[in-house]
Amino acid sequence: MSEPRVDYARFGRQIALPELGPEGHRRLSTTAVRFEPGNELLRATHERAGGLVSPDAAIVVSVPDAASRPVAAWASIEAARRILGQIPQVIPEGLLARLGR
Repeated sequence: MSEPRVDYARFGRQIALPELGPEGHRRLSTTAVRFEPGNELLRATHERAGGLVSPDAAIVVSVPDAASRPVAAWASIEAARRILGQIPQVIPEGLLARLGR
């Protein structure tokens, strides 16, 4: 029997950053983020996670030019890290393969 699939695009931030907590989630929902390159999947994923997307946002997250669910989940996680003042991360080697299973 295979393991159940997790919808990382929808729940990735909560899984990856359980320490975000209520205050972090509140801050994420009130802070506008811009993704470069931007695309519809990134915008929709971040908005569904409670964040705002704006072309003139103060927080800019650079992402690979790809529109996959793993990249969208990572972008939302990275936006949360920056809002909390944590050091930005590069996509860890193998992360996209693990999320895409």
